Amino acid sequence: MKKIILLLTGIFLTATIYSQIDIVKNGKPSGRLVADLSCRENSRAIGIFNHFVKKVTGSELPVVAAGAKEKKGDIIIRNLNCETLTDDEKGIHEDGFNISSDGKCCIITGGRGS
Repeated sequence: MKKIILLLTGIFLTATIYSQIDIVKNGKPSGRLVADLSCRENSRAIGIFNHFVKKVTGSELPVVAAGAKEKKGDIIIRNLNCETLTDDEKGIHEDGFNISSDGKCCIITGGRGS
C-alpha cells in the first residue's frame, strides 16, 4: 500500500511540475485572459480573476476576445452557458468547473450554473 501511495504521489508531483504556467513575472503580466466577452458569465469571471491577481501580484492581466491567436501563458475562460458542450465537458455540472493545461495555456471551463 505504501508503494502505491508513493507512486501516485510521484506521478502527481511530476504532472504538477510540467503543467505550471506563469501569469505574472517580476510584477509584469506574462499571460492574458482570453474569453468570449459577450458572455455575461465570462465577463464576471474575468473581473473576479483579475481582482485576485491584482491583490496578490499588483498587476492585472490584459483581456483579449476569444478567437485571438493563443500565446504561451494565456488563461482561456469558457462557460458552458455560452458555448457548445464537448464530450470532455459532459461531466461538469451546475457550479462545477474544470481546470486543464496543455503546457502552454490554462483552460478554465465553468459549468452551466457558474
